[in-house]
Amino acid sequence: MTPRSKRYPSLRTLCRAAALAALILLAATTLPAQTATDLPLWFDLSAGTPPNTKLNQDATFQLQNEEQVAVDPTNPDNLVAVWRDFRLGFRQVGWAYSHDGGDTWIEGGLVAETPYNRDSDPGITVGSDGIFYSVILSFDEFSEANGLFVPFSFDSGLSWFGPITGVDTPFGTFEDKEMITCDVTGGPTDGNLYVPWTRFGDSTGIFCISSTESFTFNPPVPVSDRGSVQWPTPTVGTDGQVMVAWQSFSRDAIMCDVSYDEGATWGTDRMVTPTTLGSGGINGGILVFAFPALASDVTGGPYDDRFYCAYSDIAADGSLDLFMTTSDDDGLTWTTPLRINDDPLGNGADQFHPWTTVNPDGVVSVAFYDRRLDPNNLRFDLFITHSFDGGQSWTPNQRVSDYSSSPLEAAKGISADPGYTPVDPGKPIVVASPQAGLIGEYIGLATSRMRSTMVFTDTRNGNQDVYAANMPLRLFPPRLTGPADGLLTNNPVVNFTWANWSDYDSALTYVLEYSEDPLFQSGVTRLTGLTTTSHATSLADGYYYWRVRAFDPVGDSSDVTQRTIWIDATAPSTPSPIPPSPFTNDTIVDPTPEFAWSAVTARAAASPTAVTYSLQVAADPGFTLNLRAYSGLTAAGFILPDSDSLAFDQFWSWRVQATDSAGNQSGYSSTETFYLKFPFIVGDLNDDGVVDAVDLALLIDVVFFGGAVPVPPDARADIDCSGVADAVDLAILIDHVFFGAPPPVCP
Repeated sequence: MTPRSKRYPSLRTLCRAAALAALILLAATTLPAQTATDLPLWFDLSAGTPPNTKLNQDATFQLQNEEQVAVDPTNPDNLVAVWRDFRLGFRQVGWAYSHDGGDTWIEGGLVAETPYNRDSDPGITVGSDGIFYSVILSFDEFSEANGLFVPFSFDSGLSWFGPITGVDTPFGTFEDKEMITCDVTGGPTDGNLYVPWTRFGDSTGIFCISSTESFTFNPPVPVSDRGSVQWPTPTVGTDGQVMVAWQSFSRDAIMCDVSYDEGATWGTDRMVTPTTLGSGGINGGILVFAFPALASDVTGGPYDDRFYCAYSDIAADGSLDLFMTTSDDDGLTWTTPLRINDDPLGNGADQFHPWTTVNPDGVVSVAFYDRRLDPNNLRFDLFITHSFDGGQSWTPNQRVSDYSSSPLEAAKGISADPGYTPVDPGKPIVVASPQAGLIGEYIGLATSRMRSTMVFTDTRNGNQDVYAANMPLRLFPPRLTGPADGLLTNNPVVNFTWANWSDYDSALTYVLEYSEDPLFQSGVTRLTGLTTTSHATSLADGYYYWRVRAFDPVGDSSDVTQRTIWIDATAPSTPSPIPPSPFTNDTIVDPTPEFAWSAVTARAAASPTAVTYSLQVAADPGFTLNLRAYSGLTAAGFILPDSDSLAFDQFWSWRVQATDSAGNQSGYSSTETFYLKFPFIVGDLNDDGVVDAVDLALLIDVVFFGGAVPVPPDARADIDCSGVADAVDLAILIDHVFFGAPPPVCP
């Protein structure tokens, strides 16, 4: 989706866009193509942390915390950060800006011109046109007056104008925990600003103001249906729908609501997820909440209009873990929360203060504080993780901070300053405490197509300072489109296919690797400099791991995407009939005989494929008459069911074949032909098990008086097997019954 702005771009903006386009075109046309000799090494997630840069340049030991940062969509090299700053001994808001993508920062000092003498809880956002907006809670030290005010910057943080008044409350209620977002969907609501916050009065409630016309805000509108709430965060969906999520203490849950009319009205509260954590202190005195770190995908990509909510909650071992849940239906339903910190379960390490963003390619990033590196669960670092598949899976967590901060150092910085005076003793604890959650209650994260920029609280200098760091994110792993992961096939010709993550990617070449070694340390086939998104090759039988990486014109590489494929093109061996099966020239009397054969396995090396068998039984060696066929047999033997009993007094043939899971078939076994004879005693016409005078009398009746044989088949009376029952049969039977001749046996 191409962002569109409701505001006309300035000449400066148009010139800047034209210059940027020219630079991109120049890079694409003048840089050499990637070759095998200049490819960088595979990206190593354990290759250390990025440089950390201190943003506040004051000479005091006062604290700075509660940071936010935004990146200009018209020029991702422009970044602006804001934070809560106590350098004067009381709450103010500081800011810094970078115009080189965060490589260097310039501190701007303190944001001024708010109407009251105390400023706190800053947030920041940026519009599609590159205008930055900060929201600040400003309040009077000596009265109940307070409000929410929005300064703005046209020049990427060089200077601030305004502020715009959002809410100005002279007495009665206190406004707190405000956050701000700008609609950057490119649609008719593009450029709208939304500021939700918590209003403290006789009860608490979530309220929201909206700016649908330039530089003015509409009156506050209630959002939450119940009180006992805190920590609202906003985001805007693809169609301009506004979602606000917050923590509900009365429901022990994260709740949300959505406005479909630019913040004018709101619906019924919707549950995002139950939570165990409400709020409280963790080791070292850090105040934590199960607040929603909310973001949305408005990229037009495969996960467009998906909402993301990351939050901390209590794990089974009592520590805090991070979880992610997503919604594709505007918050009506949410997925089962997924743990996204990858440290060992049960290690007792806390993860807290998450922040979530979605970059222009739909890559979701979550930054957070993490204590996994301290066995005492005290010192904390900043970590980050990304999802390239809509929140279904997450990259290995990477350390961002190069110093493990301690909350003890944070508290020490305050008490060590003899000139420090506690602020606002008459205000609620969230306002009066000079530490206000010790290290603050949130951090900042902004992502472009090239990088993730984080701002966070750090105590390496013995007090709380604001630091920033970049994680390169210039190319995204290609999306593998075929073959399907784990495919088992008997076709040795494989067509590997992939695609860029989105149309925004600038991948120039690709590297395809495949190997039977999951670590890609041996037997690796590596194809470099591929300019197409497919490659066909013929592979021998085996289990292969394959992966693709992208490279842009300047040699930056993406992370890798990996899948597996089984190749099994070798037919299993042919089974052989074994006893107790009927063999050729056998005569049997069982109409449901047992067939057995030698068990076989797949012949492919290291093949996991199971083998099944197909059995055929027919009244002719060509297997066309009265055919009985049984497939998918897992055992090397089969007894005919009663429903398929074979007819007596005729020949039958059978054979068997093996098939593996890849579809390879063996040849048929040898064909065995046997005769099935009815199991009776010749001459035992009444079927009582003996041949005696009774049978003789019955046969006399048959031969001389036309009587019927009492028990079928008629062959019982055909003693000599001549085909008819006659006087010869009667003579043979008389000889046996009265004169002791051997029992009659039909030849």
